[in-house]
Amino acid sequence: MRDETKLRVTAEVALNEVISELSVNDLSKIMSDFAEEDIVYAISMLPRAKKEEIISELKDNQ
Repeated sequence: MRDETKLRVTAEVALNEVISELSVNDLSKIMSDFAEEDIVYAISMLPRAKKEEIISELKDNQ
């Protein structure tokens, strides 16, 4: 595996671990500064339970 690929994979794993520890409220505050496609990508990387929690929170706030 190339060094760039290893670094990218390591960064993605670390970021996923950090994101999974954040509350929905924290994620909402952070994601309000990102473009929609970046938010969709970030949510797609989360564990299923966290995705469902975020989707539920978004529906409640509409």
